[in-house]
Amino acid sequence: MARYNYGINGPFSGKCGTVVGASWNGINYMRSLPELSSAPATIAQQAQRNKISAGSSLLKPIAALIKLGFPTKVKGKTAMNIAMSYLTKYAMSHVGKDVTLHYDKMIFSEGILLPSHLEEIVTFDDALVQVKWNNSPETVLNQCSDKAMVILYNPEKEDFVHFEHIADRGDQEVLLQLPKDFSGDTVHCWVFFTNSDGSRVSSSNYFEAFTLA
Repeated sequence: MARYNYGINGPFSGKCGTVVGASWNGINYMRSLPELSSAPATIAQQAQRNKISAGSSLLKPIAALIKLGFPTKVKGKTAMNIAMSYLTKYAMSHVGKDVTLHYDKMIFSEGILLPSHLEEIVTFDDALVQVKWNNSPETVLNQCSDKAMVILYNPEKEDFVHFEHIADRGDQEVLLQLPKDFSGDTVHCWVFFTNSDGSRVSSSNYFEAFTLA
């Protein structure tokens, strides 16, 4: 793949002979057309494709949250690129073509703010949940005014529920109403924090899996 500023008649998109022109993130580029192969995919190749497909399906519904969680601008990469790369490398494994998610290794943000740590998750009737956390002594990277972001995932329903800026870090707890049809299901929970203007985040912290009443 090659980047360019101007073609013969300016930037172009689409196929031209044996090359394809396109633009992504404001960068004009050309690449050659791929050579068709009749060889079947190896098990490893198919497993990688399955990981990418599963990862994309998992993260796409929370793309806006991913954008909040990875605010650092890396040239040539989007927040979703970064999240997908981490997910497929560190939080997925495969046996043959079958892909397994490791929820305790999944992250939804990465940053320099300090995390807070789980104290307790209490469940009540009708899918009501109280999440409590402990804070380290307050510093510039750990302020009571930081905002809590809570992410919950129900594998049975294949559904995310997330709460943005739902509480201050200094509150050390939050009460959440989950969908009532989650009752009886096991749910995974992560928490991260942003500063007041959203320019800094903490890395997300996996709290635990729990079963709703």
